Amino acid sequence: MQALTAARESLYRRRQDEAPETDPPTMEQQQADALALLAESALHHGIEPGAPTERYQVVVHVDAAVLADAEQPGQSLLEDGAKVSAETSQRLACDASRVW
Repeated sequence: MQALTAARESLYRRRQDEAPETDPPTMEQQQADALALLAESALHHGIEPGAPTERYQVVVHVDAAVLADAEQPGQSLLEDGAKVSAETSQRLACDASRVW
């Protein structure tokens, strides 16, 4: 998601430099343009997973009970405060480093 956000912001800055008077596209169009930019960049530069240190981190704050059992009450939040389901938290945690 951070890569998509970075691409969208790059396109926004470019658009402001080239045509500051025009109405901005809808968020859906901005997201589509950013995804196209990411795909174009990957095809141009090649798709390499890179070193593990170059990968983005996803920080999820999850109550331990939720990780153990999705039916348990508790919270599961991304670093920015967005809520995610217990199932999503469990999928992310399956290959993740954990800090208790």
